[in-house]
Amino acid sequence: SVKPDEVRDRIVQLVGDLPRIELFAREQIEGWDAIGYDIDGLDIRQSLEWIALK
Repeated sequence: SVKPDEVRDRIVQLVGDLPRIELFAREQIEGWDAIGYDIDGLDIRQSLEWIALK
């Protein structure tokens, strides 16, 4: 589902400037790793394997 920008902003406020990932993302947002079928066309298991190698 699409998440409001405010949700991402609040997460950053809460945890600070740490690496962040959005699972099941529909779009790539600056400062976030994003995986999901709409981003890369891969099954979530394949995407998680890819992100683990990063």
